[in-house]
Amino acid sequence: MQCLSDFGIEDKICAVTVHSYLDFDEVIDVIKSKLLEKKRLHPDGQLFRVPCCADIFNSMVKRAFGMIEGLISDIRHIVCWGRSLPVWNVTFHKLQEALELEAKGEYLKTDDYKGYHIPSPREWEKVRGVCKLVGHVYTAAEVLLMAKRPTAGLYFHNLNNLRFNLMKDSASSDKFTRNLANSMLEKFDKYWRNMYLVFALATIMDPLYKVKYLEFCFLKYKDNDHSPLASILESIRSLLHDYVVHKSSMEYTISDSGSEDFDTGEDLFEQMEILDDDSFGFDCLDEFSKFIQTTSQPPKSELDCYLEEPIVPWTKNFDVLSWWKAASPKYPALSNLARDLLSIQLSLVTGYDAYLADVGEPDRNIRSVESDLVNALMSTKAGLTNSVAMLVITDSSVLWHSFLPLFNS
Repeated sequence: MQCLSDFGIEDKICAVTVHSYLDFDEVIDVIKSKLLEKKRLHPDGQLFRVPCCADIFNSMVKRAFGMIEGLISDIRHIVCWGRSLPVWNVTFHKLQEALELEAKGEYLKTDDYKGYHIPSPREWEKVRGVCKLVGHVYTAAEVLLMAKRPTAGLYFHNLNNLRFNLMKDSASSDKFTRNLANSMLEKFDKYWRNMYLVFALATIMDPLYKVKYLEFCFLKYKDNDHSPLASILESIRSLLHDYVVHKSSMEYTISDSGSEDFDTGEDLFEQMEILDDDSFGFDCLDEFSKFIQTTSQPPKSELDCYLEEPIVPWTKNFDVLSWWKAASPKYPALSNLARDLLSIQLSLVTGYDAYLADVGEPDRNIRSVESDLVNALMSTKAGLTNSVAMLVITDSSVLWHSFLPLFNS
């Protein structure tokens, strides 16, 4: 909390992204409770803790490769697989290469592979099953962790596909594939339950998707467990209400003392006879009042107006934050909500680093840098990505990495 205070961002946090393999439950709960006491989190901190998406991919793949660890060691020799960095996408591609050679009968040439252990047909089937399941993860990872601007809508779509494919394989006739798929699905579902509301709300805030895409998913993935759409809309309306109230409290109000400067014209009526009838000659006042109550529609909220607009046609390089910036005069409170939801960091690593099976420990000197120096580094911009991005949460006193993205906004 002192760290957040030093950075001056204590009142600007809506979410914190952490590595899922680190036990930070106690630390996160303390920070969350402190922010809730000051009414800084919406809605009740449900969106606060965000596990890293790359971590769940790595965890699922590690579980799969662990099932054939001995076979991977054998295959490493027969495909001339030299030393490489511990990145699981390389392992996946090498196993696929071995499967292609096995399908062509390459390993039936016994003279060429004397002294090597060649997997049996059943063992090759296990490798094939692992590659199929890891392939589902790899397909999602390539889109989400290698894309330039992976939006929440892309996350929601690809993770829905991943879960659906794992569910299909969890009913496979092959016992090995079925058990492994269930094991991977169990890991993924824990992440999915924690993140579903984050993905759903942020997807609604993307004009390429809105609520229509959630409705589409409910029909497309019928076997998936979804939160009811009504509860999702209730959450976003509650969030928007908080933003509207916060915005109203910041606006200036007209002082009552200024009323003395205006001529109400009351002196003009001092000599006039006032009718005793409250309606002042309008004898259908009661009927007109009832008519107004039965025919008037409540004013539409910013959210209702936004959702009624047509879906923006799909564009690969669509910049959703720029769209909301342009729409902010029309949707002042909703644009602030969209900015905060869409800027939640869904993964701590991207690109090649996302495939690292083991994350290295950062140097202690880096982890102990004081806030003033980190702020200086942020202001210089030089080498920012390579230098500051190395900070990771490794103990209860260091939480900077998760909050650094907030500085850019």
